[in-house]
Amino acid sequence: MGLSAYVLIKVASGHEKPVLSRLRELKNVECADLVYGIYDIILKVNVKNVEELDDFVFGVVRQMDGVMETMTCICSGGEEG
Repeated sequence: MGLSAYVLIKVASGHEKPVLSRLRELKNVECADLVYGIYDIILKVNVKNVEELDDFVFGVVRQMDGVMETMTCICSGGEEG
């Protein structure tokens, strides 16, 4: 069983569409959209474990040109009622 998480990303002005395009090409990204508010992009990612999530967020997303800040929300995996 894998791990799902939402990653909220704040990018520098004018970098929204190029960053979004690059993120949508990544294998762990299930969904990526531009959003209004404090953050500019939201991703839903699926990974094997926390270590793979660390590698993805710190080694890939945060290294992209224009990415200023991220916030990661790990899904609980709880059953729907």
